[in-house]
Amino acid sequence: MKISFECDCILLGESLRLFLRDFISPKKDCDFIVADKKIESKKPVFVIAEHSPHLKIPFSKEVLISALEERSEERRVGK
Repeated sequence: MKISFECDCILLGESLRLFLRDFISPKKDCDFIVADKKIESKKPVFVIAEHSPHLKIPFSKEVLISALEERSEERRVGK
């Protein structure tokens, strides 16, 4: 699982860097992008926000990684 992220919220961005350091990849090589709002991208976007269908704030590291792995598996099976 290779992840890039794009966040306006500095605190969320730093949390993602800390929690996902083993999964971080450049945008051109990533499987999907984690963002704090809906963005336009050729890559799939996983949104973390208060009213997100993917993951709501607050969350733990374990819940974050589990949700991302589930999303990654859904994409793999859906191909």
